[in-house]
Amino acid sequence: MHAKYPHVFSPFKLGPVELKNRFYSSPHAMPFTGGGKPTDDYVHYNLARAKGGLGLIMLSLTIPDRSKGAQPSPQPKENMPGFRAIADAVHGAGAKIFGELFYQWCAPGTWQPMSTGAPIFAPSVSQYNFVDRRAATREMHKREIGAMVKAFVDAAANLRAAGFDGIMIHASHGVLIEQFLSPYFNHRTDEYGGSLENRMRFLREVLAG
Repeated sequence: MHAKYPHVFSPFKLGPVELKNRFYSSPHAMPFTGGGKPTDDYVHYNLARAKGGLGLIMLSLTIPDRSKGAQPSPQPKENMPGFRAIADAVHGAGAKIFGELFYQWCAPGTWQPMSTGAPIFAPSVSQYNFVDRRAATREMHKREIGAMVKAFVDAAANLRAAGFDGIMIHASHGVLIEQFLSPYFNHRTDEYGGSLENRMRFLREVLAG
């Protein structure tokens, strides 16, 4: 161990969670899912990293359930046996596991370039262009915002029941929460738009839930 980094192998407390060292696997997409559920390959992929000595593994997880793509979803309860298998495997190897929760409303391949045939919801009406992702959006109704908050809460509760040690709310890289925070995307005139406090309301409701 280099003298410049004397603490990397020492225990670390992240909130109430005790980690055995300062090494962790950051969230990333892996094609080891089936219908939104973690597969056995996904379990073994994360187990190998825990056996390799990581103190914390963080999974990239989407909500609501997309039932396709590289990230599994912890929102449907029927997906929980796979998540429980991952948590048990990682814990058995001496590591902890968190779930990163996010809603990526403009997933690659979901919409045709510049399509306006079925606008997807967002804080406000806009056109969105990010590398290979292009879409037109419509403003979310308050009942849809409430349903999205509930989706985050349900996903977190399911992960807790499956034995996960924590969650991280993802609010960058163009996902829905970041768009509510950003005055570039959020042009609402109700309690979810305008001031910074209002633009933070959706995120705060998710965290409170």
